Amino acid sequence: MAAISKHVDPASVLHTDGAQFYKGLWNVAGHRSVNHLKGEYARSENGVSVNVNTLEGFFSVFKRGMVGDLPECQRPSPV
Repeated sequence: MAAISKHVDPASVLHTDGAQFYKGLWNVAGHRSVNHLKGEYARSENGVSVNVNTLEGFFSVFKRGMVGDLPECQRPSPV
């Protein structure tokens, strides 16, 4: 995971789902998570919204583009 650590600012506070994969993975200022298995998708923690909805929405659009649903995002066809 050195490639990820290289691109994540140490002052960042990461918001992830509850997957064990993320625990202790990076040297960052903080890590907050939501537990989808318990039906938690967003919560307030000290006045800050903890969620991954923005990222999941971005990847949803990105993936649709890669399979051809969004023409402006399609992979170039091989020549």
